[in-house]
Amino acid sequence: MASVLSGLDVSVLDARRVEEVLGAATTISNRLSVLIFRLGAAMAKLETFVEEGERSAANQLARRTGTSVGQARRNLETAQRMEKLDRVFDAASSGNISPAQLEIICDAGATDPTSQDGLIEAAASSTIAELREEAARVKTSATDEDERRKKIREERYLRTYNDSDGGWNLRFRNNPEVGAEIMAALSPIAERFFEEARTQGRRERIEAYGADALLAMARAYGGQPMGGQPMGGLVDGRDGVGGQQDSGVPQGAPDHGAPDHGAPDHGAPVNPAAHGHGAPDKSRRPQPARSSTNAKVIVRVDLQALLRGYRAEGEVCEVAGFGPVAVSAVREMVETGDPFLAAVATVGKAVTGVAHLGRRPTAHQTTALQWLYPTCAVKGCSATSFLEFDHRENWSETHFTLFDLLDRLCTHHHDLKSTKGWMLVQGTGKREFVSPDDPRHPRYEVAA
Repeated sequence: MASVLSGLDVSVLDARRVEEVLGAATTISNRLSVLIFRLGAAMAKLETFVEEGERSAANQLARRTGTSVGQARRNLETAQRMEKLDRVFDAASSGNISPAQLEIICDAGATDPTSQDGLIEAAASSTIAELREEAARVKTSATDEDERRKKIREERYLRTYNDSDGGWNLRFRNNPEVGAEIMAALSPIAERFFEEARTQGRRERIEAYGADALLAMARAYGGQPMGGQPMGGLVDGRDGVGGQQDSGVPQGAPDHGAPDHGAPDHGAPVNPAAHGHGAPDKSRRPQPARSSTNAKVIVRVDLQALLRGYRAEGEVCEVAGFGPVAVSAVREMVETGDPFLAAVATVGKAVTGVAHLGRRPTAHQTTALQWLYPTCAVKGCSATSFLEFDHRENWSETHFTLFDLLDRLCTHHHDLKSTKGWMLVQGTGKREFVSPDDPRHPRYEVAA
């Protein structure tokens, strides 16, 4: 292998060969990772770390493999769990599972060994984010949800550290419903920064606006005003941006770019100090907006589970985009009377479509769409930010909005649809996104 790698010139490969070699290399890499995991576990059993004066087997493995102690510890746990999961072991040994997928699958499989096949199948067709969400459902179903919620609450933390570039980093852990509440509060603030940047012709990563929103919220708590007004109204009251974007997704960044925005409320230009540059200029900070529709936490829960107080097998109880939560958490959220909480009570996963004559979805349709599409509707895309409402049939031709003919797409895939003619295949929920020359493209079905 060393000989082949040293003599391989990838610059001479065409696109087809690059794909082939990448596939083969990925399989080899996955199989070698399994071997490294198993060898690490064998070293731990032999306790050779004692002879080498290491603090633990994880410290020894981290030094030998050039990784962090935390990652080495997780690798050892994965190896130990994999030995007890026959089907996972076989799939991993054949190179069909990446190290990241293997860690997630083994963690959930150790809780419920009967979930192995489903998790392996999910790994083959899902993103890491989707696989992690499915694993969370498995663990939730196999454990007492209230005990799990209590344990996460007790182990909550907020940690900070500086990376090698000198950047300050923040890490936070708590229950999903807490994360949803925080991100819903940040959402309209992040959208405000996005709107201001767009007005000024600036383009930045979506994550940058979220970072600015967190800083703005911290400043507001400290009493610093925005545009001459206390920003607390924007945070505590969760006021959002004017216009009619599909905002308020709990994932932490607002949906944006849906048809027929209405007149956006841009406010004053963004203060450079909000981005960490220059002296504060409060007159240039964004104004609190008028609408309160942007901050919303979407809860999906089976009606019987909500009435009963706990989930039965196969029932759903989760915060859209954040994963499973305890029914008790949903009940507590409902009891607060928070007007920014939208609880979608279901029987299974059925959603009924309702048509109206406006271009924008109704409030009920919007909530149902956010329930059905917490992420981009394109299969394999886990984007949760700036999702856009999309009419499968042009509204200018139909002049009605039918739920069954609506999707939510991320900016990238919506641009491909609008400018290149790509479309989702027929169906509901996450599905394939195909080019105009693909035989599965809806235009061929219309023609037929």
